[in-house]
Amino acid sequence: MIRLNHIQTGAPLSVVVGKNKDRAFRARFVDNANDSIYYVYCQDIFNDLDFYAGQKLTVDITVSDRLYRAESRISGKGGSRKGYETVAFELLSAFQEQKRRAHDRYDFQVMTNIFNYSDIAENDYKGSFICDSVSADISKGGMRLLANRKLEHGDNILYTLEFSVKPGSLFSIYAIPARLVRIARSVSVFSSAYDYGFIFDFTQRPGDQEKLFNDLFELRLTGALR
Repeated sequence: MIRLNHIQTGAPLSVVVGKNKDRAFRARFVDNANDSIYYVYCQDIFNDLDFYAGQKLTVDITVSDRLYRAESRISGKGGSRKGYETVAFELLSAFQEQKRRAHDRYDFQVMTNIFNYSDIAENDYKGSFICDSVSADISKGGMRLLANRKLEHGDNILYTLEFSVKPGSLFSIYAIPARLVRIARSVSVFSSAYDYGFIFDFTQRPGDQEKLFNDLFELRLTGALR
């Protein structure tokens, strides 16, 4: 269980509302008044508050890689708090930890450059460029890639994968050492390629793992990932 005063301002929330749980919104936690009333920034709900007021909803939040869920009710306007125009939520049940896969996997298609691994941190652990590829899915623990180039496979071989979770943003470019653990052939009417499974190695940059997870979680809230 997690208490409201343990949640940081700006933490992303997933909000599901409607009789059939058919409306999903992204939101952010702003503040709490006590152990049961908290304030959320969600422009979609705020804009149609007369319709949503009094409705029950399910709220998900991830804290330190753990998923928590609570049932809540929309109370009304929460006022201006910390620069946000908020909606007031009332807890109907505490945020309880949910069972989940060790690493949620998302559909994720983005160009990914494959490099030989280098021990030089200043070069982002990138050695010589090998080839480009396209990702098929991604998780906090690894990545599946499609490439036309055959890669060497061995216990002592590392590669560095460079990609952007949010293309166009300089703050979401990752260069992560990774180990190749699976090779298959992928043949379609358009091309013939190798289907690779990589496991990330965050030994050199442990902080990147949590940052990557947060970026993926925010993309899921926007509906950009499935």
